[in-house]
Amino acid sequence: MNVFCRLLTSSMLLGMLFPPMLNARRKHKKIQAKTNAPYTNINTQKTQSPEELINQLLRPVSFTPDGLKEFMRQYNSTFYIERFLPACFIHIIDFLEFGQTHEKNAQYFLSVLALFTQRLQACEWVNPYALVALLERMNEVLTTYCMQIEEKDTTSLIEAELKKAFLEKFELLKNEPDAFVAHVAQNIVQVASFGNTQFVIREIQSAVTQFLLSATSKLIWHPREKIDSWRMVVAIANQYQAFFESHLISSYEDLNTLIWSLIYRYGFFIECAGSQLSPEVYKNIQAELQEKKHSFLLLREQESDITSKESYLMNVLMRGITKSEAYTSGLNVDRYI
Repeated sequence: MNVFCRLLTSSMLLGMLFPPMLNARRKHKKIQAKTNAPYTNINTQKTQSPEELINQLLRPVSFTPDGLKEFMRQYNSTFYIERFLPACFIHIIDFLEFGQTHEKNAQYFLSVLALFTQRLQACEWVNPYALVALLERMNEVLTTYCMQIEEKDTTSLIEAELKKAFLEKFELLKNEPDAFVAHVAQNIVQVASFGNTQFVIREIQSAVTQFLLSATSKLIWHPREKIDSWRMVVAIANQYQAFFESHLISSYEDLNTLIWSLIYRYGFFIECAGSQLSPEVYKNIQAELQEKKHSFLLLREQESDITSKESYLMNVLMRGITKSEAYTSGLNVDRYI
């Protein structure tokens, strides 16, 4: 990801995450001034400023032993789980792009998806704008990789691994031939294990679907986004359809499950904060549903008796209008309607 995108992300994150923290720190200082707390050398307990913390997290991941160790330190921090990862998927993009640039094998991409799926499960929320930005790049990288491996058989993959080993590890071969052989053997075993192209693609499809389901189940919007909250639902649903067309989502059933998860999550948002959206927002969404503008809402259900996505959303929107009109009249009815 280029420098401009990282700077833009930095300014957005600072505005979104840190104003409350800054105010809290100012109040805390005033309280401390009135107490008789023992003297502490501030040089030994220096706390990073919000700008320093964000700039550190937004640096490109360094794929060296020390760089990866530093990334894992951040990855394991409470701040990363609670505040950074839900709002910014830039590290996932770094890992995917590194794998593409350095022609990593399937095991690498599966490990990346597993690493962030695990950490995402600990998050309580996900920013929909961050998810859309990730989906666009993830689709490009993984689709390209799957197309490349479809063109290769196991023999050509082993040959490529041997050539790569001789080019990158020739000094190891001269100085420690046994270590070189062990290294090459281990890599060839991995290549052979993932030499079945269809098996590899199925594994990637499964990992992608698990990651998307985990992210979708944590999505949350803010009422101040108004109609843009619905625009983000549409954007994410369109991306899921693009994943299906690129064969990164393996089956129609998986696509349908993801779309339903997204719709249910938006319904949950309206249940929680629907009173703070204006009736005009709901009526605009209703008009789009009536015009059947969005193909993801027309995906067939597994059984004909299942409530359609369009019908479910219409019911949710009607409840939202009731909440909004009651709130305008001075009643807070989010808990009861």
